[in-house]
Amino acid sequence: MTIRPLAAAIMLATAQGASAEDSAPPVTIDIVESDAGEWTVTYNFVEPQRALVLSQAPVVYREWQPLSDGVSMWRIGQMEGFVFDEPGTSATFRFTPHTGNLPAAYTPFLPFSDGSFGVLTGQFRVKPLANLDDATRFDGTGEDWAEPVLESSVSLSSPRRGDAYVGRPSGVDGTYIFVGDSEPIEGANFAGYVDDGLPTWLVESFDSDLGVIFTELADGWGIELAEPARILMVFRGYETEGLSLGGGAIGRLLSLEMGGADLREPIPEIRTYVRWFLAHEAAHVFQQERGNIRALFAGEGGAWVHEGSANTFSHNIGAKLADDPEAFLFEVYGEAYRDCLAHLEDAPLSRASEMQNFRASYACGDLIALATDAALPEHNLYNVWRALQAASEDADESDRVSLYFRVLRELGATETDIAILRQFATEQPEDAQSFLIDTMAHFGLPLTLDDENQFVSLKLRSEADMLALFE
Repeated sequence: MTIRPLAAAIMLATAQGASAEDSAPPVTIDIVESDAGEWTVTYNFVEPQRALVLSQAPVVYREWQPLSDGVSMWRIGQMEGFVFDEPGTSATFRFTPHTGNLPAAYTPFLPFSDGSFGVLTGQFRVKPLANLDDATRFDGTGEDWAEPVLESSVSLSSPRRGDAYVGRPSGVDGTYIFVGDSEPIEGANFAGYVDDGLPTWLVESFDSDLGVIFTELADGWGIELAEPARILMVFRGYETEGLSLGGGAIGRLLSLEMGGADLREPIPEIRTYVRWFLAHEAAHVFQQERGNIRALFAGEGGAWVHEGSANTFSHNIGAKLADDPEAFLFEVYGEAYRDCLAHLEDAPLSRASEMQNFRASYACGDLIALATDAALPEHNLYNVWRALQAASEDADESDRVSLYFRVLRELGATETDIAILRQFATEQPEDAQSFLIDTMAHFGLPLTLDDENQFVSLKLRSEADMLALFE
């Protein structure tokens, strides 16, 4: 991999900067790392507040100690936050960075091997709360609390080099800010920070792999990203068994975490899997480049739209990068069939997020995306996403599932095909196995099972080139 230090530190996300004419946001949040390595966060509100909900994750996890008088932390059920004895405008807390993974949420502090961090601004976001009695009566998480997140201006300072940051992070999760002494690096298609603890055999092809990935996606979408993708790639060590991968895309920023004993020695299958993982997260970057896709489809009943298609895109690209494309596709689509079948036997796909069965959104959504591609006259899944991005700008959450099928209708899918795909997305079939076999066969994607009903093959649409899913 061609790695060269940048002349200046890389800002890992573009701040939504405020001009002098802009009004002050309701709250400013100042995050500080001291010379001694202690962390504090200070909130300054324009209007006096009584109580606040910290809403970044569906669990309670923070270890915060109030340093201001008349302020205390509270936890009720799956919610946490802080409360003033009397309405107040300022509160400071000392806290321990939380580096553990959270369910269905980004890691608050990404820990690099050399002690550096990627700091997620979204962990500090707050929602107003009239009084704690309201929280006591509420059966949900901070994310579910109906009040909107207060718009904020965020600053981070540290004696370490990293990225000095002042801005207004947009979106649900904000952005990651790098704090540490590592040198930023760049390749032809990315810029950011890669953990120097990662094994060389794994990272040596990142530049060329990301070149293929971003070229394929840019050609498919017909756009170039306004700026290179930004990456924070963390190594979690060899201590856990097997292989662990995690991360996500926040705008044009990819946060990636890798670890496990299987990374000690070069394993071709793991290299293939990591390439697929990079492609999947890169697909999310393009999905979020325009429109309101992330906010629209991330909630209940809609995750299959973006996760499934990201899998379809990344399986196509992963096969092109794999040493054995046929073996790769056999493995990923066999897994997709099994995971989707297991969920549909228990519940409709629309309940996957509610049941925290995230694999179902990936698996069933992948099969729906393949069928969608087959249903369209031009057989181009990228066309669906371009249309979705345009339509999502004026849509709300109540419209998300119908929006998908409205786009399909506009692109020429028949009413029969739309009805079948809608049933796939919203209803639980009486016989899940028969439904999957019949549905995929209807779209020219026949599934083959053996005598014991185990996956044998899925015939992809293109007969001439099994990798050209979208030609």
